[in-house]
Amino acid sequence: MSFATGLGLSFAAVATALLAPISSASARRIIHMRGGPDPTLVAGNQYYNTGDYDRAIVAFTLAIQNNPKVSGGYYDRGLAYYQKGDFDAAVADFTQAIKNEPTFAGAYFSRGQAYTKQEKYDLAIADFDMTLSKDPRHANALMGRAHAHAEKKEYKLAIDDYTATSRMLPGLPVIYVNLAQLYSKMGDNPHALETYQKAINLFPNDASAFSSRGNFYTDREQYDLAIADYDKAIQLKPDDWQAYGNRGFVKLKKDNIDGAIADFNEAIRFNAKDDNDYVNRGDAYAREKTIKKRWRIIREPSNSIRKIQKHIKAVENYTKLSAILHTPSLTQNRLWL
Repeated sequence: MSFATGLGLSFAAVATALLAPISSASARRIIHMRGGPDPTLVAGNQYYNTGDYDRAIVAFTLAIQNNPKVSGGYYDRGLAYYQKGDFDAAVADFTQAIKNEPTFAGAYFSRGQAYTKQEKYDLAIADFDMTLSKDPRHANALMGRAHAHAEKKEYKLAIDDYTATSRMLPGLPVIYVNLAQLYSKMGDNPHALETYQKAINLFPNDASAFSSRGNFYTDREQYDLAIADYDKAIQLKPDDWQAYGNRGFVKLKKDNIDGAIADFNEAIRFNAKDDNDYVNRGDAYAREKTIKKRWRIIREPSNSIRKIQKHIKAVENYTKLSAILHTPSLTQNRLWL
């Protein structure tokens, strides 16, 4: 049996926002800033905005061929490669964009994200540092650096960066959730609970703080408190498959097998790709089968138990008979075997 989500940082929840598609209007502005209008860049950004990254890459490649000195084509193609998961190609394009335009903060930031995906955290931190040196108010770079520090288990540095980010972006619940998780990883439970409560006070309709605090309680075997938080998370976000899966885990810990199976079913209904929910549901089914088997044995003795009962009855009968005939009893004889 395995805990579905544990206390993993929620950086993935903000990663999409950090690499949001470029709109047509901003694309035209970027093109104007970086060397004049190019219809292939405009077309590439239109493909990018609709998620057609292959065609976007083709268009950006044509733009680069038309003008290799313009950083926009490399940068935009790097974003498309990033979205396709080709982080080596993304890093190469962001690097070329930086060579063409050394003051381009966005290229440093995006390369830092690509390095993070490759788990090259020192390189990522260096790029986020460069981003902030060129744009000190780049909140996403602060958040990216916080995540990289957290992955390196440099929790104090991560907390400092997330705290600074919360002042720049006070409306993001995930920042406070990540802060609470970092305090928890440092063993500072009072600060963790205080930060969870702050997140809940600031964002009472956000499910993530309740779900994450439920994980905190689960990790400490405070199961009733965990269930209460998962209940609230599901109330606020009825398709929160992680909350269902984790609540099912806790119910299984509390021997509420039917409730656990129901929760695992819901978790799988909303997300069929998480292995933990299948494993945990399998455990629940196995325990349910074992319990039913035990009840069947108690209520309806098996053949082996019937045989034992018959043997005991036979021994009793032979003992009575031996007493009548004044001969050694069967039980006495069997003691000598």
